[in-house]
Formats: sequence, structure tokens, C-alpha cells
Amino acid sequence: MKTSRTQRGFSLIEVLVALVVTTMGLLGLASLQLLSIKTQHNAFMRGQATQLNHDMIERMRGNCAAALVGSYNLALTGTPGSGTDLPSTDLRQWRARIAQALPEGTGSIAVNATTRVATVTVRWNDARGDQGAENAPLVAGDPALLTFSESTRLCTQ
Repeated sequence: MKTSRTQRGFSLIEVLVALVVTTMGLLGLASLQLLSIKTQHNAFMRGQATQLNHDMIERMRGNCAAALVGSYNLALTGTPGSGTDLPSTDLRQWRARIAQALPEGTGSIAVNATTRVATVTVRWNDARGDQGAENAPLVAGDPALLTFSESTRLCTQ
């Protein structure tokens, strides 16, 4: 008569398979955590851009006459004036806040005097750790180059 042996413990292959499955699950969790952090950072940067846009819009509303004659107009690559007048001071302070809050941040303003509509734009580098992208020059169409624009009517009269 033949006797059967009962199995005890796990074989080495079963242990390795369990280890691989557990490792894949942990890597998936780490990837989700990283994606969550990147998304949260992106939302924070967009919030900063919104606040900076609103700051300049309120400055222009406070000095509407100067805004309507073009004193606040500024290109993305332009340099704010060095004068002591209110528009030059506002533009320098605004650009300094953008540079401090957003990586490689800059801003532009275009005021249409006929329609009394101002368009305020903030642009920044959103590469955040992409290999080599942080130090590469930004060009139009680059996915790391984020732009947030807002248009609003300045004066009611």
C-alpha cells in the first residue's frame, strides 16, 4: 500500500510569485501617489496665477484712466518702465511677484481702450522634474509652458 505525503509550507516558486505580485502593487501605489502630488502642485500653481491676474486687474481698476490710455500694456518679453509713476510701479511689483511665485514666470497685459477690456496673461514653466526640461529654453507649443489668461471689463463709465 502506498502512503501519500501531506504538503507542508510553500514552495519557493509560490513565494516568488507572491513577492512579485506584492511588489507590483506597491509600485502602482507609489505611482498613484506621485501623480497625486504632481496634480496638487499643478493646481496650486494655477491658483497662484489666478491670484496674480486678479491682483493686476484690481490695480488697473484703481487707476482706470491710465489703463485705458495704454500705461499698463506690457508684452510677455517686455520690461516694465523704470519710472516712479503708479503704472510703472504696479507693473514692476506684479512682475516681481510672478517671478517669485511661479518658476520662470512672466506676464503680459493688453488693454483695448475702445471696449474697455483688459486681458491679463501669466505664463510659467511647469516641467517639474522632467529630465532636462527644467533647464531647456521654453518655446511656443511646449507642453511644459502653461499660460493662464483672463479678460475683464475695467471701467463702467
